[in-house]
Amino acid sequence: MCTIITILRDLAVYRDIGSLNFERTAVAVGSFDGVHCGHQLLLRHVVDLAARHHLRSVALTFWPHPRQVLDSGGDAPLLLNTLSEKIALLEQTGVDDVAVYPFDETLAQMQAPDFIRNIVAGKLNARYLVVGRDHHFGKDRGGNVQRLPEFVACSNLQVEVVDLKMLDRKISSSAIRKALSCGDLPLANGMLGYEYLISGKVVAGDRLGHTIGYPTANIETPGYKLLPNDGVYRVKVKTGTRVFDRLGMMYIGKRPVLKQKDAAIHVEVNIFDFAQDIYGQEITLALTHRIRDDIKFEDMGQLSEQLYRDKQNILNISSSIITMNQPYKIADISLADFGRKEIEIAEKEMPGLMAIRKKHAAEQPLKGARITGSLHMTIQTAVLIETLTALGARVRWASCNIFSTQDHAAAAIAAAGIPVFAWKGETLEEYWWCTEQALAFEDGLGPNLIVDDGGDATLLIHWGFKAEDDPEFTDRTPANKEEGVILDLLKKTLAVDSGKWHRVVKDMYGVSEETTTGVHRLYRMKECGELLFPAINVNDSVTKSKFDNLYGCRESLADGIKRATDVMIAGKVVVVLGYGDVGKGCAKSMRAYGARTIITEIDPICALQAAMEGFEVTSMEEAVKEGNVFVTTTGNRDVITIEHLAAMKDQAIVCNIGHFDNEIQVDKLENYPGIRKINIKPQVDKYIFPSGRAIFLLAEGRLVNLGCATGHPSFVMSNSFSNQTLAQIDLWKNKYGIDVYRLSKKLDEEVARLHLEQLGVKLTRLTGEQANYIGVPVEGPYKPEHYRY
Repeated sequence: MCTIITILRDLAVYRDIGSLNFERTAVAVGSFDGVHCGHQLLLRHVVDLAARHHLRSVALTFWPHPRQVLDSGGDAPLLLNTLSEKIALLEQTGVDDVAVYPFDETLAQMQAPDFIRNIVAGKLNARYLVVGRDHHFGKDRGGNVQRLPEFVACSNLQVEVVDLKMLDRKISSSAIRKALSCGDLPLANGMLGYEYLISGKVVAGDRLGHTIGYPTANIETPGYKLLPNDGVYRVKVKTGTRVFDRLGMMYIGKRPVLKQKDAAIHVEVNIFDFAQDIYGQEITLALTHRIRDDIKFEDMGQLSEQLYRDKQNILNISSSIITMNQPYKIADISLADFGRKEIEIAEKEMPGLMAIRKKHAAEQPLKGARITGSLHMTIQTAVLIETLTALGARVRWASCNIFSTQDHAAAAIAAAGIPVFAWKGETLEEYWWCTEQALAFEDGLGPNLIVDDGGDATLLIHWGFKAEDDPEFTDRTPANKEEGVILDLLKKTLAVDSGKWHRVVKDMYGVSEETTTGVHRLYRMKECGELLFPAINVNDSVTKSKFDNLYGCRESLADGIKRATDVMIAGKVVVVLGYGDVGKGCAKSMRAYGARTIITEIDPICALQAAMEGFEVTSMEEAVKEGNVFVTTTGNRDVITIEHLAAMKDQAIVCNIGHFDNEIQVDKLENYPGIRKINIKPQVDKYIFPSGRAIFLLAEGRLVNLGCATGHPSFVMSNSFSNQTLAQIDLWKNKYGIDVYRLSKKLDEEVARLHLEQLGVKLTRLTGEQANYIGVPVEGPYKPEHYRY
């Protein structure tokens, strides 16, 4: 079966097709004069295609407009002169053979399908075909377009249909829509190659939607005979001014879907992660992919499980369609106004950042700096981003977690003209693509500074640097799925630009790291002699670790658990794994809610602290017998094993508030023999063991407070982000040697001081005699560097 890929108006969407091992690309376009903007864009697209997918041979074919044939005296090759630069670009990508095929006046009469067939059968042996679709495929020559599906259906080509005109109108003209929807082109699994539009009013909903975790809507639509075949489709959903590009699936068939008597034909839409009430609204659906045939099921359980698999298939398809070269990539730009309103509220609650803006705005201490951020794209982060830009920096941003983005915050930043690449519910492939985009400034430049959270942006640069020195680095067997995604990304990047990461490192002034896990990575690289640029350990600033880690988690853990499950914490047994700053905040929160709280620890000092605070401290092997809720806080790996998960009480809740998802053995849970997984709602999954006992896993083992709630309060994050801002200024102003540094005690105290007025705090002031007595300056710092608060 053929696959048709529709390239949108800026030719910027592409599908990952590197695995198809193309031998040759045939490119057929209309009046190839090198002037028409559409043809220039097509050539640019072919250059990109050749580079990204390692094409060794590219054949360009063209047929000129009749007027051009006349003007050139029929000498068609003269029309290619202005394309020499583009062809040179193709050769620079590593293409060994660039062949150009001009054709005679027969082709000027637009016998496109015959012409393509002859080329494929004769000279080109093409496996991939890019068909330029411009005004020639319009009203006057629609007949020839209608023959294109016939040709494609009988070939084994991979076909890409490109709109050359970049018009704001619908991408398919009426002639092409008619040709592609008339039944001549099989609706194969994969992309349909057009947007089949269905509009209607949502007249009812089904309780099944709540069972499987997203709203279900029945659509009243006239003319069922005009619909495509029964089955399940990926759809884009539009309601009012909002468009949900990757969040919908549609079922077309007869009610009911269970094996009972047939009923009326209907259209049913499932919309993922869509909280707004859609009943009674007019919505428009654009079908883009066919997922499967209509199936009848024996019972509701089978149906629910199949629809969950359908959802995963649709999200996997969405992950392979990624927009390139855009100023941003987010979920929904129409959320910008909502995001801006919440940013204005947060600014009042973030006095540290606002004071830094006021103090340094005139000086512009970050002027000229290119800053990449890899940190949760929340409302609070938006205030940090705009603080950095207010101080003179050019900023590009990605989230550091696939679930933590607040889409309205990302929209507000994008609307402000700051490049941001983040949306809630990214796949791993999308996540690492976003990270790479955040590192890619215009003119082929990388960042000078990084604001990192977990160390992913830093890791990508270091691994890219290694891969450029040793190409075999990317050929090693990945330790897990995510590592495989990173290595695949680096292979593609290296094929296009084998010196990119060395150039990035050359311009780097340093990174400021937000989290315990990221700091551990930095110290490990330093000890191994692998650290490539200076780093500031923001995490261990007191006003970060004691506020974000302790006080922030003390509030946001309960928020995440309650929003996800509506469970009552009082009376439960909560097991907190780890009693560092994060664990301390979580344990005190759970006890305050009335839970009996058990601690597990490896550190004797932390264990002793927990015992002195009145907590029971025991091993996980003992705690697993009693716990109703389990929270990992360690930053380590395999803290909750598959054996622990299988031994838990029925309906136990499991979550993580450490940075990465490997504290819990989620992969082993997914692959446990006989396990059944039921998605309850976004980021809440029920796993039923063969024994019949079940557990609930929140946020797929990732940060529960950001995956299932909105993260830490603004005031707490003002402390962390004030540290980040000061660290960025410090790195930019002072050329440090390669090492891991901490902000000075003086700056730590300054951050605390900036937040006191908001709380109505009045400080006592030392006299000169008192300061001399304890050996500190009157203005501080008041504690030695080794002091532990």
